[in-house]
Amino acid sequence: MTINGSHDGWLGLGPISVEPDRQRSGLGKSLVFAGFDALRQHGAAGVALIGSPKIYSRYGFVSDGHPAKP
Repeated sequence: MTINGSHDGWLGLGPISVEPDRQRSGLGKSLVFAGFDALRQHGAAGVALIGSPKIYSRYGFVSDGHPAKP
């Protein structure tokens, strides 16, 4: 993950999605935490992702306030 032209050990996570009929089963949460574990094992200094702030704020993510670019 490059932020402002610098890597600095940050890694990206995502996109993460769950089929509609499997949502609200804990699967998405399990995927997010498995991703966190994998990033920790790779020595990530931080994690960035593209996704809904409404969903990912429950995991501690904060939006940078910029809309997604197509």
